Amino acid sequence: MRVLIVGVAKTGTTVISKTIQNTLKISSYHLEPKTASFFEELARKNAHDDVVKILYDHWMGRPRLLNSIVHDEFDTKFDRNIMIVRDPRAEFISRMHYIAFPYFSLKKRARQDVADWIELFRKLESQPNFGVRAVVSALRERFSVDLTGDIRRAASVKLAQYIKQLPANRFDLVRYEDFMTANLQGHPLEHMLNGSRDVGDDLARTRRSADPYDWAAYLKDGDKQWFVEHFSESCAITGHTSFPSVDKPINPAHCSGYVARLISEASAGH
Repeated sequence: MRVLIVGVAKTGTTVISKTIQNTLKISSYHLEPKTASFFEELARKNAHDDVVKILYDHWMGRPRLLNSIVHDEFDTKFDRNIMIVRDPRAEFISRMHYIAFPYFSLKKRARQDVADWIELFRKLESQPNFGVRAVVSALRERFSVDLTGDIRRAASVKLAQYIKQLPANRFDLVRYEDFMTANLQGHPLEHMLNGSRDVGDDLARTRRSADPYDWAAYLKDGDKQWFVEHFSESCAITGHTSFPSVDKPINPAHCSGYVARLISEASAGH
């Protein structure tokens, strides 16, 4: 079986694609190819036993090529095209944590940079008046990392719009929240998504909390209105319009602890 998975970064594409591979025992896994030549070579491959995960972020500037992949113009003969969507607000919180990995992978950073970055997330856990807006501002001012650029780019919105114009018989839709909560009864892909969710050691860093709603615990005074201002349009398009009720504090293992692990892994090669 040959399966294509399309989604925006930090929306569960890794765990969903690896679960499909594990459930169906598919031998070949292809992580985020970015060139047309990959699909040309895949079409010439005799074995028809592949999971291919691509990020919409890499292809949204090349819509004709993306259409060629989804509409099988490369003759790759995917048995399933699977589109993944996630609450854009949850995606943003996930990016806010994960951005440490590419930043510290790029080059060797000073120890003070590491300490200051991790401290931002410790303050997010412990200080009632230090919220998401404060982290975003500090990352921009201290490290020149502008997370609001991800909001303006709105890959989630563009993917949702892209999905809406696809013929219904060209794809299956999986909502990250339904997958993570095992709310897939009656879903056409239920039989493909009930196996192990193990992503392997090399990709373990992509797993933060596995809780699709824990992002709401990060919102402090004023953050909720900031989220409404920045995400109301995208949430309306993706269908995530309510604020989940979360009555538990931020788990440090999923916040500063996770960021520290990312930085440690990213820095190991320097």
